[in-house]
Amino acid sequence: MNFLPGQELPAHNHPGTDVYLLVLSGEGTFTVDGAETKVSSNEAVHCNGEEQLAFKNTGTPTCFNPCNAE
Repeated sequence: MNFLPGQELPAHNHPGTDVYLLVLSGEGTFTVDGAETKVSSNEAVHCNGEEQLAFKNTGTPTCFNPCNAE
């Protein structure tokens, strides 16, 4: 997924699966069940399918992070 500066992904979940997100470029903030985690290139976040996940690109370049659900 590509996020322009300031672009957000609203809180949602993926019932029945684990989600791993790796930031390939840029920086942003993941919010998992209300807890914010700032991330940048080459950092990953994991959440289970019942947790609420949101993301915001807080940097200036486009942020790219592919989603991989198991």
